Amino acid sequence: MNLPTRVPRRVVLTAPDENCPFCHTHLQISQHRDRAIRTIPEDLSLIMRDKKCPSPTCPQPHLRFRSTEESRIALPHDKLGLDVILEVGHLRFHQHLGFPRIHATLKERGLPISEMGVQYQSRKYEALVASSVTSSQNAVFEKLAARGFLLPIIDAVHYGSGEAVVYLIIDGLSGVPLFGQETVVRGKIELVPFIRQLTTLGLPIIGVVSDKETGLAPAIAEALPGVPHQFCQRHYLGNVATAMEPDLASLGEDVRKREEHLREFQRDLVRLATKAQKDGKPVPPDLSTALEFCEAARAAARIHGRPTTEPSPIKRHKELKRVQEAVSRAGRKKGGIGRCSKDCKQSSSPLRKRVGLRAG
Repeated sequence: MNLPTRVPRRVVLTAPDENCPFCHTHLQISQHRDRAIRTIPEDLSLIMRDKKCPSPTCPQPHLRFRSTEESRIALPHDKLGLDVILEVGHLRFHQHLGFPRIHATLKERGLPISEMGVQYQSRKYEALVASSVTSSQNAVFEKLAARGFLLPIIDAVHYGSGEAVVYLIIDGLSGVPLFGQETVVRGKIELVPFIRQLTTLGLPIIGVVSDKETGLAPAIAEALPGVPHQFCQRHYLGNVATAMEPDLASLGEDVRKREEHLREFQRDLVRLATKAQKDGKPVPPDLSTALEFCEAARAAARIHGRPTTEPSPIKRHKELKRVQEAVSRAGRKKGGIGRCSKDCKQSSSPLRKRVGLRAG
């Protein structure tokens, strides 16, 4: 089975912290890290912008603050996303599928993974849902103790109504899982003992990050009284953008239809160019320019945006509008197919580089 080429989507993750929690100095970006992650729906090319405190008197001068979103996407050093691990675990332990069937299912969904890779992810799933850090003879705890405090992220992954939920508590600075629990019930009563495990480590908790789940927020308040609680900005923006989903779906369908018409038109142009070459005639400059504009427009119709802050349908519509304006400018200029070609190339080159589309 030949899988289609997956073009990585570039994502920039910047540490959200503005001021140092220890000395209140304004944090500065100290390093950029590149990381390639393969998730089920797409490949990601992550660029992480970490921050540190520039104050020489800060009690934690070597501490690096990272984006909490990185921990939600993948475990430390993994090349496959956390969604792959959880999906393999769901198929294995809830749908009771064998490894060959899971492998085939993931390949059908477009994920390049080996059958042995599926087995590795299944083992990671078992380790995640049973993860538990203790304050004795534990390498993870030793690293946490050397740092001297905790900044946990509490998140849940579920598969749909009635399905089991995996709750994870992840160290927000290192991305290491601290505690895991699989449960069908998602109420405050069940979550309080799970979250309270953090207090058994005996380390100060300077803050906690989570989404605004109905049972999770009050459970954190009861299990960790007095600890600053910050809601995930990504989930907040996602909730705000929910009202746009019908309009985005309609806009996306309109862009898709326009791309189909462009593809048909481009094929007609290619046939004309091929015929001219077979007849030994030069390809008209205006025909080459039209092909360039078609290529730019089709690339614009396939470009990726950012799911919440810049949805793909809106970005594709904007890029198509830019190409349309370039076509209009080229049509108004006098005497210059050369000028038209220049406008066309200025519009199409950035899009071709990002999408890798070719005429045909």
